[in-house]
Amino acid sequence: MNRKTIIAISAVAVGAIALFAVSYRLSLKTVTLNITQPNITITINRIDKDKSTKTASLTATGNVSLSKGTYTAVPAGTDANTTPIPFTVGDNNLTLEIHPGYSNAYLAKLLSTQQAAITAIIAAAYPKALTGFKRGREQLYKDGDWYGTTLIQNPPHPKENGDVYRLVLHRENGQWKIATPPRIILSAKEFPAVPIEILRDIDQPNN
Repeated sequence: MNRKTIIAISAVAVGAIALFAVSYRLSLKTVTLNITQPNITITINRIDKDKSTKTASLTATGNVSLSKGTYTAVPAGTDANTTPIPFTVGDNNLTLEIHPGYSNAYLAKLLSTQQAAITAIIAAAYPKALTGFKRGREQLYKDGDWYGTTLIQNPPHPKENGDVYRLVLHRENGQWKIATPPRIILSAKEFPAVPIEILRDIDQPNN
């Protein structure tokens, strides 16, 4: 192989690599992470079958360039909810609102400081809730400004099961307010102001 042939092959190879690099960069999409919760770090992982590969990390609102595919945004930080947030990059740029809220352990601690105020609001709105029902599982959500519980009706006979009602409260400007009246099922259609994940959790049959 003479020198001219080697140079020609090298030039073609370099051109092909450059074309691939340009094509790859053009295929990348801008993903904006709007991080509205302080003191957290967000790690972006690409998910390929059973493999997870770290691709980026942010501590504040910013942009990352990602190729098409499936990803997770994983929060980390003191008292933060670390549940991965799945998202998919397609043909267009994408903006994600990142506010994972607090961990269940921290919310459980916070609940103990709010139970007296919450009980007072429920008793004022539904006096029979304290006498004709027993409280089921209680849970704070998000930043501790949403509360959900079940009210289990005391059956007239010991061998019967009482009806189970769901109830959600929301804290606004430091004050707890009834967000939903007691219902056997809380639907997103009837209560669109309540985050859907809260309704799904409180509607679980084991609550």
